[in-house]
Amino acid sequence: MSNRAGGAADPGAGPGLKSFPLGLVLQACPSILDYGPGGSIGNWRDLMSAAVVVRSMLGVSPSAYEEACSGMGPENAATVIACILERGGHINSWRLSQRSDPKDRKGRICNRPDADGAPAGNTSIGRNAC
Repeated sequence: MSNRAGGAADPGAGPGLKSFPLGLVLQACPSILDYGPGGSIGNWRDLMSAAVVVRSMLGVSPSAYEEACSGMGPENAATVIACILERGGHINSWRLSQRSDPKDRKGRICNRPDADGAPAGNTSIGRNAC
């Protein structure tokens, strides 16, 4: 199983964006290795193939992934999928809370439900919970 690969930033990343070195991505996100061809990832093409498989498992739509590839480059989009796979349990435990009060539309991160168990921001009690 390969977990190291070339370290040069890829010029194919989105407009003005550089990708992290592949070796660094694989070191930070080793779970993606299992989804590479033959259970290893040796180059960016392998990572992008693995990301397509994982994207589907995570429920990311093909159109959303294509938009990410267009906006940030396919290498960076694959890196984001690898990071979500690696840290998914932590990401799912947090909730992006949109406030119903127009004066408070900061979209703050909140990991606490309101007093009645509803998503934060749905009651007057929960508006200031975070």
